[in-house]
Amino acid sequence: AVESDRERAALYRRMASLWEEIPGSSARAEECLEKLLAVDPRSEDALRSLERLYYAERKWAELIDACRRHAELVPPPNAGEIHFQIAAIYEHELRDPDKAIESYLDVETLLPNHADTMEALTRVYEKTAQWQKAADVLARRAQLAEIKSQRLELHHKAGEIYAEKLGDAAKAETRFVRALEIDPTHVPSMTALVEIYRKNGDFLKAAKLLVEAVPHTPNRLERT
Repeated sequence: AVESDRERAALYRRMASLWEEIPGSSARAEECLEKLLAVDPRSEDALRSLERLYYAERKWAELIDACRRHAELVPPPNAGEIHFQIAAIYEHELRDPDKAIESYLDVETLLPNHADTMEALTRVYEKTAQWQKAADVLARRAQLAEIKSQRLELHHKAGEIYAEKLGDAAKAETRFVRALEIDPTHVPSMTALVEIYRKNGDFLKAAKLLVEAVPHTPNRLERT
């Protein structure tokens, strides 16, 4: 007879390992691991094994459940990384953008200003046409970006969303101006500003920017 929880856990661990070695017996291994966790809910190695098996079997609901249990056992930074995996499953495997956003926001709570999470949120907000939220995240990313070219790209992208999706010329202008403060020769931001100035009837500003843009435009067709 098995006398203690520790002995029961060791037995289930061994049984799970044996079932894993037999082709087509993953479900039996998973069952043993779940029984192990019923005895020892804090067994991280059992949860990691379950996560690996569920991922291989594409059992997404079970994998998410195991990941959530795992996240409860680890410090916030590690929990944040696990919630990022959950969010990625919702986004890429289950194609559930609402759940993906919810999970990425969980990561933000645990790992503020996490670069991969902010990039993912931008992507999902754009896919779901949540343009204001996408622009807000882009602006935050631009503020945090350490590489000059990335800051430029992010300000410009935010400007495009304000101009083309939100119809907010004032905020679009602010973003394009920020981009030009980083690189005064950035032609896409110049031409975007020209269009804003034209629409606003500020033809002198538009003409001045066009003159400034010409030397930095290699293609003759773009100059006309």
